[in-house]
Amino acid sequence: MNTYKLIPSLLIASFIFSSASAQTTIDDALDRRIDDTSENNTGDALRGSGDQRLVGDSGDNDRVFATAWTFDISSFTTEIDAASTIMFSVELNSFGGAPQSVFPILDFFSLETPSSLTADDYENSTNLLGTIDMTGFTAGDTVEFDVTSIVKAATDDVGFIMKVQNPLGANNENGNGDVYIFTGSSGQLSVIPEPSSFALLAGCLGLASVMLRRRG
Repeated sequence: MNTYKLIPSLLIASFIFSSASAQTTIDDALDRRIDDTSENNTGDALRGSGDQRLVGDSGDNDRVFATAWTFDISSFTTEIDAASTIMFSVELNSFGGAPQSVFPILDFFSLETPSSLTADDYENSTNLLGTIDMTGFTAGDTVEFDVTSIVKAATDDVGFIMKVQNPLGANNENGNGDVYIFTGSSGQLSVIPEPSSFALLAGCLGLASVMLRRRG
């Protein structure tokens, strides 16, 4: 009789344990391209939802592109507090032109006002979180940055912007538009739990297993 009571308890604990150990994925609430139409490191146009998400330059005129992503994290407080690592990721869809010959380095910044994305965020975002060398990347690869400290310090919204490094004067260097094209609406935050947050559950599972064997 006692054995039958312990088996459901063990199964429930196992389910809770597996749920607690899984990472949480947060999709972006908004993603937009920002154009620097005069190539002077100033955001001039916040593009619409149907426009491509680009980082690079245009082949037909002096325009430099950046892409911004914002996230509503207000519903994930528990998961974020328990996280050991939080990663931002976005999938690379394709290249336009030959971007690696012109803009191999991308800069990644946090947005200062993620709750109200505007074209001004192009130049206002000065908190550099990291850079990435795109040499050797191919379509289907994922660009990732550790954003743990930024997300943990926020309460409602967080946002990020990716720009080419030192774009001034580089436009049309090889006669083509040179851009990295990201998969639309693919910005994600991966909230990876702290191992210690579910260590107690592991202990409970072990205890229940011992009790089950003894009573059997």
